[in-house]
Amino acid sequence: MEATGEPVYKRLWRRRAVRWAVRLGLLALLLGLLHRPILRGLGNWLWKETPVTHADVVCVLGGGARDRGRAAADLYRQGIADRFICTGGQVPGDVEVMGLPFTESDLTGHQLVANGVPAAAVLSFRTGTSTQEEADALLPRLLAEGVDTVVIVSHRFHLRRIHGVFTARYKRAGIVVQLHGAPTEAFDERTWWCTEQGMIMVFKDRKSTRLNSSHSSIS
Repeated sequence: MEATGEPVYKRLWRRRAVRWAVRLGLLALLLGLLHRPILRGLGNWLWKETPVTHADVVCVLGGGARDRGRAAADLYRQGIADRFICTGGQVPGDVEVMGLPFTESDLTGHQLVANGVPAAAVLSFRTGTSTQEEADALLPRLLAEGVDTVVIVSHRFHLRRIHGVFTARYKRAGIVVQLHGAPTEAFDERTWWCTEQGMIMVFKDRKSTRLNSSHSSIS
């Protein structure tokens, strides 16, 4: 014990506590400064868009009919393709409640036509309740039609998962896949962490992408 009457071990613990408090404070400051770039980087990682050139057909996956239909219609106006296949066999809950028989593919097709795509250029392919099922159903149809280049349209943060499901498999079959992301009206992708919808989409797709990668590694 020193002359001050304070045990040495207490003084050592106090010094350690001060050092840890300083470290934690610096860490909190660092995270405060870097959290935006880190979270934005996670969104950018999911947003795996590829250059889009001319394609034989554009396939618009089911879900988010308004966003995806508009994005696909933009491709029509750019002259990327003049044929569109809309997939998705589910009837959205709000539509089902109203007693209407329209599937996701029907709604997307309607949005395409409403945005200037000729009805004759749009096919509603009422099949698929997941990205994997849509990929499975589309492949034999595209091969039968002699398609060698296809644009897949979905929401931007779904593209990395879609890349894992479509690209390599279709390449082996002789079909080049291009990915085009539709912006969402629900939130701003640049600050997705500020909304509940953004957090749900990003973390759900991050988890699904990791699971798909694990299954691909096993097989």
